Amino acid sequence: MSKSGTKMRLSEAKTLELIDLYRREECLWNSRLPVYRYKTKRNEAIERIVKELNVRKLEAHHVTTKIKNLRNSYCAELKKMSGGRRRDSFKPKVWFAKMDSFLRAHVPCPTPDATPSLPNVKIEIVSDSEESESNVTENNKEDLQSLIRTIEKLSEQLKTRTTRKQDVFDDFGTYVASVLRSLPSERAMALQPKIISLINSSDDIKYEYN
Repeated sequence: MSKSGTKMRLSEAKTLELIDLYRREECLWNSRLPVYRYKTKRNEAIERIVKELNVRKLEAHHVTTKIKNLRNSYCAELKKMSGGRRRDSFKPKVWFAKMDSFLRAHVPCPTPDATPSLPNVKIEIVSDSEESESNVTENNKEDLQSLIRTIEKLSEQLKTRTTRKQDVFDDFGTYVASVLRSLPSERAMALQPKIISLINSSDDIKYEYN
């Protein structure tokens, strides 16, 4: 069997460790870094991951394949989250949460042909107890939906101002909206005026580039 055809299975614990090591090696996923363009640097990063994992018979091509598979699975999970189908509350696996914490703005995952309307988006209110969850009013939920609509609208406006199909601003807007959906309603509402205030005060920010 050829070297590229060999397979290596990692335990769940080792897979999570691999994701942590992958996150540490930014040159493997952050395309904004100059070092991202250099294959030799990426190969060196893969070799460091192999050494850190310390798995018998594990080689660089195994790690490369595993990372590729994780990225593909990550994109598939994102597509489920952004799809217009009605689903039960989406509860991602631990590996997804780890990757999502740093990868979302850097992976051009495919998006549905049509953007789902917000009323079909299920917002899960996370609270410390059932009692606190029951205290979330319908008005707060409606306000939270309004905030998410604002973020998604800003993302759409940024996307139409460029000839690229998708850019970092679109990814960032989608990421902010997903983070707000995961927060308790009261906390998300408290963030609304701060986000809007920061956007409105952008004229006061000194930009590094014109």
